[in-house]
Amino acid sequence: MNRAQLEQMDPHMLMSVLNSKLRAGFESLEALMRANDLEEVTLVYRLKQAGYLYDEEQNQFRTQEATC
Repeated sequence: MNRAQLEQMDPHMLMSVLNSKLRAGFESLEALMRANDLEEVTLVYRLKQAGYLYDEEQNQFRTQEATC
């Protein structure tokens, strides 16, 4: 996944892809971002605009309601 794909991907699909990658072997969002040379701030902001927040305990993006 590169920056261009990140910017163009539907945010709901993006959340699904990232959660799959997190489950597949990344211990944190930071590790996933480092491995793919992506900016965490940009990603978190994009998904927050679509209603998703990163839940560090669960190591996944979830709807804002589910994280409250």
